[in-house]
Amino acid sequence: MTIHVRNVGILNNGTEGFYFKTAPKFEAPKGSAYEWLNNHLFICVPGNGDGYISLKMYVVK
Repeated sequence: MTIHVRNVGILNNGTEGFYFKTAPKFEAPKGSAYEWLNNHLFICVPGNGDGYISLKMYVVK
């Protein structure tokens, strides 16, 4: 099964510090256990990755 993720957002490394926020949009197959992802709003912030990329995703209620 494939779940497509489009993660669009803002990255700013300016004078006021590092700012990173995105809003991932999921496209999961209809009828699958992950179909619920298609109908929710998420936000994404950077996690604490040591040598790798880490993202924390939250569903907005």
